[in-house]
Amino acid sequence: MRSLKTMSYSDDFGEEGFDVNDDNIDEERYGASKNKGRVDLLYTTDAKRMKSRRCFWITGGLIVISIVAVVVVVMLLLNGDEAHKQTAIVDVPTQEAAPIGNTPTEDAPVAAPVARLSANEILLREKSRLGGIEFDNHSTYQSKALAWLEDNPFSPSANNTISDEARLLQRFSLACIHFSTNKVSNVYTEAQFTGYGLQPWNRDDGWLDAEDECTWYAIVCNDEGYVIEINLTKNALTGTFPYEVAYLKEYLEVLNLDANFFHNKDHDGHAFIKELQNLRAMSVRDTFMQYNGIPPHYGHLPRLQSLDISYVVYTGSTSDDFMQAMENPLPELVFLDISGNSFNGPIPNSIISLPKLTAFYAVNSNVESDVSFVANMGNAIEVWLDENPGLTGRLPESLGSIISLRSFAVTECSLTGPIPTSMGNLVALQQVWLYGNQLDGQVPSSLGSLLKLETFEVHNNLLTGSMPTQMCTNMITGVLQTLQADCPDEIQCTCCTCCGSSCEREPSYGGRRQLWERPERKERLN
Repeated sequence: MRSLKTMSYSDDFGEEGFDVNDDNIDEERYGASKNKGRVDLLYTTDAKRMKSRRCFWITGGLIVISIVAVVVVVMLLLNGDEAHKQTAIVDVPTQEAAPIGNTPTEDAPVAAPVARLSANEILLREKSRLGGIEFDNHSTYQSKALAWLEDNPFSPSANNTISDEARLLQRFSLACIHFSTNKVSNVYTEAQFTGYGLQPWNRDDGWLDAEDECTWYAIVCNDEGYVIEINLTKNALTGTFPYEVAYLKEYLEVLNLDANFFHNKDHDGHAFIKELQNLRAMSVRDTFMQYNGIPPHYGHLPRLQSLDISYVVYTGSTSDDFMQAMENPLPELVFLDISGNSFNGPIPNSIISLPKLTAFYAVNSNVESDVSFVANMGNAIEVWLDENPGLTGRLPESLGSIISLRSFAVTECSLTGPIPTSMGNLVALQQVWLYGNQLDGQVPSSLGSLLKLETFEVHNNLLTGSMPTQMCTNMITGVLQTLQADCPDEIQCTCCTCCGSSCEREPSYGGRRQLWERPERKERLN
């Protein structure tokens, strides 16, 4: 740093400045006391500049401090506002209860604040098989059903005795069905509805609108107000049928979901079934229920009388008996239809041995075995096994022991050998379809004694000889109405209604009359 005495100030005294020791400075210009004036001027100027610098730094520091203070204040205000908001929506933190027998210590952790839940959500979280995590995502069908429930409180009905909690679960269950299957896509609908999009339910009269859910379309309640029947057949259900229908398990007796597009797969997709312990009739015919084999879930329904799982997506071998580990499965089942699936194996013994099974249908199911098992179905009234090329061997003589049999169909299979004469013992027999096999020999004359026989079709086989005279007599009396054979070349038959290739192939369903019709409503169940 330069000496104060020799510092030049070109701004005030020219470009060259001045030296305070210079005696040639003009005293008249600068005053009489040149030495004193020079020094005073020099120190005064320097002091002013130093003061100016100190002011600059002080002022700058104050500005910085002020800015920092403002930022801190703003942050505190924002944090305070957020804290206020959180305080408004959370409960006061509470210490988690210690297990019985343990004394909490002062260092025990305190539970984090949790969102305040409505009474409805608390109940539904307690009932949830998933622990309530489905309500953490507001886009799930369960969350949508809960939101609807909150917006549509119900009033207790003076005519019903159903409790408020049961009513809440009932309404939530039905809302879940709606939000889970109404215009919701799945892998099958994405393939089938490409180009024109998903459609809503065909009918939803009253659903999510009328306060009393017992008045909604396809819902039937008992006098106490509990849902006992859901019949949503042919209603364009898509998505996935929800597990929450299990909340209706105490009273639900009929669940009919025929001819829809929902897709339930594997164990989780069938989990709701075993919960419906009071179910008496269930049908998922012609839907996209999918499983490897026959799901064992059905075996847990002790009151079930009618089960239709035909034309779904049950595939794979049935060699592993689907109910073999169960004690007395399906003790009340009388009607079972497993047609239209692809099992690639024999009929499970647990089905054959069902104690009350009366009507059994396994049409077009890739069943692979002989037909001797039929003789073990002692209570059978109607057995249809059509369109299974894997069914081979002979019709057993023991078939004649099923004296309750009224309708028997094994067409378009690979049967060989003769028609057993023991079939003449089946005095209740009304319908017999055996066409499209490789049966040989003659039509047994014992069949002429079947006075209730209305239909007998054996064309497209290797049968020979003549049609029994008594069967033609039965045609005249009007009891026997349809008689078809390979006439006149292989079989001599003057009374047949149709011969050989001229006989149209009759469909297994539709044109053929089922003697034991599937119950559609609970009133038709015994």
